[in-house]
Amino acid sequence: MRTRNDYSIAVVWGTLISLVILALWLKVPLGVVAMIYVAHIHEDDLELYSTGHLETERLPALESHLLDCQYCLERLHQCLGPQLEALREGRA
Repeated sequence: MRTRNDYSIAVVWGTLISLVILALWLKVPLGVVAMIYVAHIHEDDLELYSTGHLETERLPALESHLLDCQYCLERLHQCLGPQLEALREGRA
């Protein structure tokens, strides 16, 4: 008899296989495709994006996620806050 844990493992493997196939089909790194499917954008990536230092190939996935995720968009605004304040005060 299958257990709930067996089902969870099957879902994880199915998701991983789907991500690999999608990455191969799109001809992009697996990390780029995975970013779309993770719960939220990593803090470091938001910081890199807000300062214009995120790798170019990762921009479409991150920006696509921001369009759909209000939580990450709010976190991005928090990252930008100190930079905007510095611009207002003429420090940038």
